Amino acid sequence: MALSSSSKPYTSLSATDDEDETNHDVELSSPNNGYRDDPINDEEEPYADDIAVQPLELEAASANNRRRIHRCYALALVVGGIVVLSALAGGKYYYDNGGEVPSFVSNFFGAGRGDTDDADDRMGDSGGVRGSPNGDYSIAQELFEGANDNEDGMVISANGGQDGEIEMSQDVLDEELDETESSVEEVPNQEVEGEEDESDDEEEDQSEQEEDVSGQNESMEDIEQEQTTKQTMPTATYVIMDQVTHDATSFTQGLSYGNDGMIYESTGLYGNSKLHKINPESFEVESSVDIERKYFGEGSTFFTDSDGNARIIEITWKEQTGFIYDANTLERLSTFQYTTTAPHHEGWGITYDESNQQFIVSDGSSYLYFWDRDTFQERRKVEVTRTNGQTQNMLNELEFMDGLVCCNIWHSDDIICVDPTTGKSAREYDMSSLWPKNERGGSENVLNGIALGKDHVLITGKRWDRMYKVTFADWPSLFAAEVVLGSKYPILESTSVQGSDPEQSNFETLEQGEEVLPDYFVPLTPDERKQLKDRLRSILYTTDNSLHLSASPSSDRSKVLPQRTFVIDPKFPKQFMHMHHMKTGGTSMDSLIHCALQRQLHFHGDKAIKYSSMSECGSAVRMCMDKLASGLNATVINNVFFQNDEEGKPITDAPFDPAIGEFENTVGDLNVCQTSDCGVMSYCASLHTVRTFGWKDVDKITVIRNPIDRAWSMYRFTLQSCYHCKELKDVLIEVANGTFIGRGEIVNDGQTSNFVYDPADSCAVQMIGHQATNLLSSIDLYNVANDVRFPREREIVEEAVKNLRESFTWIGITDRLAESVDGFRTIFPFLAENLTEAMLSTSQRFQANGLQDVDFSFPDGYIDTNGCPFGHKNEGRDPSCGTKELDDEIIHLILKLNNRDMAVYQAAVERFELQMEVLEEYRASRI
Repeated sequence: MALSSSSKPYTSLSATDDEDETNHDVELSSPNNGYRDDPINDEEEPYADDIAVQPLELEAASANNRRRIHRCYALALVVGGIVVLSALAGGKYYYDNGGEVPSFVSNFFGAGRGDTDDADDRMGDSGGVRGSPNGDYSIAQELFEGANDNEDGMVISANGGQDGEIEMSQDVLDEELDETESSVEEVPNQEVEGEEDESDDEEEDQSEQEEDVSGQNESMEDIEQEQTTKQTMPTATYVIMDQVTHDATSFTQGLSYGNDGMIYESTGLYGNSKLHKINPESFEVESSVDIERKYFGEGSTFFTDSDGNARIIEITWKEQTGFIYDANTLERLSTFQYTTTAPHHEGWGITYDESNQQFIVSDGSSYLYFWDRDTFQERRKVEVTRTNGQTQNMLNELEFMDGLVCCNIWHSDDIICVDPTTGKSAREYDMSSLWPKNERGGSENVLNGIALGKDHVLITGKRWDRMYKVTFADWPSLFAAEVVLGSKYPILESTSVQGSDPEQSNFETLEQGEEVLPDYFVPLTPDERKQLKDRLRSILYTTDNSLHLSASPSSDRSKVLPQRTFVIDPKFPKQFMHMHHMKTGGTSMDSLIHCALQRQLHFHGDKAIKYSSMSECGSAVRMCMDKLASGLNATVINNVFFQNDEEGKPITDAPFDPAIGEFENTVGDLNVCQTSDCGVMSYCASLHTVRTFGWKDVDKITVIRNPIDRAWSMYRFTLQSCYHCKELKDVLIEVANGTFIGRGEIVNDGQTSNFVYDPADSCAVQMIGHQATNLLSSIDLYNVANDVRFPREREIVEEAVKNLRESFTWIGITDRLAESVDGFRTIFPFLAENLTEAMLSTSQRFQANGLQDVDFSFPDGYIDTNGCPFGHKNEGRDPSCGTKELDDEIIHLILKLNNRDMAVYQAAVERFELQMEVLEEYRASRI
């Protein structure tokens, strides 16, 4: 592909139109490839070089528009006259000619304009016009409708037509009637009148291509629904630092900064797709390459490959083809194929997550796809939801910023930034005041382009003549210096052992020959710390926003997250979940939750919030999983599902996850153990189990404890029922050797080792890194988590720590339980110790900030007289038999079985200290 050595306009702007319904902007494109669904013709036809097409001035565009309007009127008059004459003549002409319009009429209005077969061919195999965030919209619909019963030239409204009404802007009609045809003569390079039809056909062909661009992935009804359900949150302000120039002919599809500060932009439309390299000082296009006419260019982003080379990746709309370029020369280095959402497998936006070496891709659906950087293979996908839980489709150009995926939404001025793990919207910005729509020209000149610079975010749109450098007032960490490790809340050193005895030994000081356990804990990098802190800030912001909306009588209550307010919604399922690890303070947390839900009865006419508690592990969880398996014609082995064969026996080489794929909806319909319609849940089970029952994307809390203290507490609490007054050292040795027998259950002969314990055998598994086990979400790791030979320990730690950092809204640690509960109450106000006092305090704060008529929907006269104080239950019992105190040998045995739990605990302490820092900042900002 040849490089263009100079900057030049690659798109001929033939019109600017303020009318929303119709856009007459014209791009230069092959007349034979003017529709995105056209079959690709491998033979290059002469076009740009062989056909002299000169850029049209705005006057030419106006003349073309006027000709179209006049044709509409002429068509209406001619057809009307024919109808009258036909009626008078008994309809003979139409009867004899099958209702065909006379040839002189169709010739007058240009070949193919009303050809139904031609229009259908141009729609390709898509079955109709689809909505696209990447292009224009109304003319493709006009073509389709006009070929049948819209031959009067009227235009189906681009944001409309949903109700079938035919519209035309009266302002535009008046303006066109006031103009005269004489302006046609002022157009430079205008050909003689006899060539007018050919030029118009080409113009219409190109315009139709742009409109067919908008036929991407959604029907007119889908677009109507998307626009109707558009969710707009109160958003923090943004600050415009500077306005810079932008090539107004660029149909922007992708925008990114390179490591050297250069700007890279990809543009769309068949025959006009390009890749630009833009100077960050002058904002002029320094170099550019054209994309073959058979490709419609889409999103692009800068990245560095495995060898550290600067590269650009670009995807295409319907061709399922991507390109890799040298970022310095724009030379195309390779081509690859990909898939997204079936059946269209389109490509829209793409960005790069450097920390995870993965691309994040949109395709106009509600999903984001995560591709491996080196193989382009899909790792996973996540569905994007707004703050009220509704899914958001039409995701377009993307930018990865500070750990969030920021998304343009087609035909919307909203930018939403979502958590890549959960898909939940964490930040939302209304950019409509950046450059108002009525000043942009065409209705398809939409916001589309986000690029993160060193001290600003660069934002532009399709065919915008400008770009804006902005910052976000509520996002100080976006450009902040790297956070230095360390805090006033100390993190455990990786070799430290902390238990009940403050004088315990360090591993490295144990006697020579003692086993030194591997250290699996990997602290957060400065960038990761910054990203986590920002996500924590967004969690606090989301709670504040829900409280604010719930307090304002005029607000849209559908956007309120009820679990983040004082009043829970009894009709809203899956609001809040507590993951209960045994002997961490979980029973005390369950008591607090139960109390908080009891007082909610006052707000709903004594109608209770559906609440389920599968407490203390084991039988309840197992029973519910067995019921679910029966409904799915499956068998559960060690909490993993296997499909049954025709004889009802499990196919053990093919485990499956009911939370994803074909069974996902079935799980919800079965509603086993009321897991589908409960509002609040307390699980003493793994994240894998939580996902099994459909609770994967729910606000979650948990409390983590030092594994030495936890094992010691577990031993004392179940000393007789589980451990039969044995010495703790003997119990740990039996567990490690696979010979432990708990609660009188003969799992083996007591001599032959059985290294893999059943998850329901809580007496054994609670001593085997069980907090990490509970934090696992994948099937294959959970299957080996209770194997005391620890075959995949590092992988288990990595997944458990990752889930602890990313899958929980807020966490606590048992060592600082009072502070933990205080944090939970801040994020989830319904847990407040005294609901009345908390409501009054919040009301005063909102009124001080200008919100009047605060109403939290408390019943008249309601006073929280009892409150919900927190007390730590079951803190421990003094042993009446067995081991009375810990020594170094016992501590080492505990850690040998719970080494992964020590890594999880260190990660919990690390996250907890960041939560405390963010809470202090948040509370200081409210003063």
